[in-house]
Amino acid sequence: MNLFFDLDGTLTDPKDGIVRSINFALSKFDLPVFEPSSLERFIGPPLMDTFQVLLDTDDRATLMQAVTWYRERYVVKGYLENHVYEGIPELLSSLQPNHRLFVATSKRQDIAANVLTHFRLASFFTAIYGCDVDLSKADLLKQILHEQSINPPGCIMIGDRKHDIEAARANDISSMAVLWGYGSHEELISADYIASTPSEVSSLIYSTLSAR
Repeated sequence: MNLFFDLDGTLTDPKDGIVRSINFALSKFDLPVFEPSSLERFIGPPLMDTFQVLLDTDDRATLMQAVTWYRERYVVKGYLENHVYEGIPELLSSLQPNHRLFVATSKRQDIAANVLTHFRLASFFTAIYGCDVDLSKADLLKQILHEQSINPPGCIMIGDRKHDIEAARANDISSMAVLWGYGSHEELISADYIASTPSEVSSLIYSTLSAR
């Protein structure tokens, strides 16, 4: 089976680095910063969508400048402010011998690779895929399927936000929502499977295989 993992909110908790980097970008516009709790809903979605809401603009040049300033901080220190969720290394270790694991994240690919390498998770994955600002999660999954010559029936997309579920559906891939990240239960209810803990992810995957 081919398993596609989201990164932020699924493998690692990126709250500190993302929130501080968003506020860094906003401060460059001489705008007030936000309390961390009020920015949690922006953990996971694409950066362009985030700044479109926070800056209340559709102007592409302004949004690209915000993304540039966000990354100015994130690539230096923000990615180091991640925390690996408890049970994730054990989950990946248990799955790797029998499945191909991929990362499919809205982060830029090189940034995602830096995060996974720093936290010693990169070696679990066959490949790490990320998005730049003009690539949606749905298009990213389509790209992976094509480049890796994978058929959708043998896949599960695992993530914590509705973007992961919608992207899976758009590519005829099964979806598994995880509840320890930043997506609400309401936005994840349409997933094919829902897991509350990393160990439950493993149990659901192996029960799915045994049912085939």
